[in-house]
Amino acid sequence: MTTDVYQVLGRRLRAERLRQDRSQRALAQAAGVSEPTVGRIESGTPIAAHTLAQIAEALGLRLTLVDAEVDEPLCSVRP
Repeated sequence: MTTDVYQVLGRRLRAERLRQDRSQRALAQAAGVSEPTVGRIESGTPIAAHTLAQIAEALGLRLTLVDAEVDEPLCSVRP
Protein backbone atom coordinates (compact mmCIF):
# COMPACT_ATOMS: atom_id res chain seq x y z
CA MET A 1 0.00 0.00 0.00
CA THR A 2 1.15 3.51 -0.62
CA THR A 3 1.30 6.18 2.06
CA ASP A 4 -1.80 7.83 0.57
CA VAL A 5 -3.79 4.65 1.10
CA TYR A 6 -2.69 4.48 4.73
CA GLN A 7 -3.75 8.09 5.22
CA VAL A 8 -7.19 7.42 3.74
CA LEU A 9 -7.50 4.26 5.81
CA GLY A 10 -6.48 6.09 8.97
CA ARG A 11 -9.06 8.81 8.39
CA ARG A 12 -11.80 6.25 7.75
CA LEU A 13 -10.94 4.21 10.84
CA ARG A 14 -10.84 7.37 12.97
CA ALA A 15 -14.21 8.49 11.61
CA GLU A 16 -15.73 5.12 12.46
CA ARG A 17 -14.19 5.17 15.94
CA LEU A 18 -15.66 8.62 16.56
CA ARG A 19 -19.00 7.58 15.08
CA GLN A 20 -19.06 4.81 17.68
CA ASP A 21 -18.11 7.37 20.36
CA ARG A 22 -15.03 5.39 21.39
CA SER A 23 -11.72 6.72 22.62
CA GLN A 24 -8.41 5.60 21.19
CA ARG A 25 -7.75 3.90 24.51
CA ALA A 26 -11.02 1.94 24.40
CA LEU A 27 -10.39 0.85 20.81
CA ALA A 28 -6.82 -0.15 21.62
CA GLN A 29 -8.00 -2.30 24.52
CA ALA A 30 -10.72 -3.94 22.41
CA ALA A 31 -8.24 -4.64 19.61
CA GLY A 32 -5.41 -5.83 21.83
CA VAL A 33 -2.98 -3.13 20.66
CA SER A 34 -1.43 -0.11 22.33
CA GLU A 35 -3.08 3.30 22.36
CA PRO A 36 -0.11 4.83 20.47
CA THR A 37 -0.63 2.17 17.77
CA VAL A 38 -4.19 3.39 17.24
CA GLY A 39 -2.90 6.96 17.00
CA ARG A 40 -0.26 5.98 14.45
CA ILE A 41 -2.84 4.13 12.35
CA GLU A 42 -5.18 7.12 12.40
CA SER A 43 -2.35 9.44 11.37
CA GLY A 44 -1.60 7.33 8.30
CA THR A 45 1.48 5.41 9.40
CA PRO A 46 1.92 2.12 7.52
CA ILE A 47 0.93 -0.86 9.68
CA ALA A 48 1.11 -4.63 9.63
CA ALA A 49 -1.87 -6.42 8.11
CA HIS A 50 -2.62 -8.37 11.29
CA THR A 51 -2.75 -5.12 13.31
CA LEU A 52 -5.08 -3.58 10.76
CA ALA A 53 -7.29 -6.67 10.98
CA GLN A 54 -7.41 -6.40 14.78
CA ILE A 55 -8.48 -2.75 14.63
CA ALA A 56 -11.07 -3.39 11.93
CA GLU A 57 -12.54 -6.32 13.85
CA ALA A 58 -12.75 -4.30 17.06
CA LEU A 59 -14.69 -1.63 15.13
CA GLY A 60 -16.98 -4.22 13.56
CA LEU A 61 -15.57 -3.62 10.09
CA ARG A 62 -14.63 -6.02 7.32
CA LEU A 63 -11.59 -5.22 5.21
CA THR A 64 -12.33 -5.19 1.50
CA LEU A 65 -9.15 -3.80 -0.07
CA VAL A 66 -6.46 -6.11 -1.38
CA ASP A 67 -4.68 -3.78 -3.79
CA ALA A 68 -3.37 -0.22 -3.48
CA GLU A 69 -6.15 1.66 -5.26
CA VAL A 70 -7.14 4.63 -3.10
CA ASP A 71 -10.49 4.89 -4.86
CA GLU A 72 -11.49 1.37 -3.84
CA PRO A 73 -13.30 0.71 -0.55
CA LEU A 74 -10.85 0.24 2.28
CA CYS A 75 -13.29 -1.21 4.75
CA SER A 76 -17.00 -1.59 5.11
CA VAL A 77 -19.45 -2.19 7.89
CA ARG A 78 -20.24 -5.84 8.38
CA PRO A 79 -23.69 -6.85 7.17
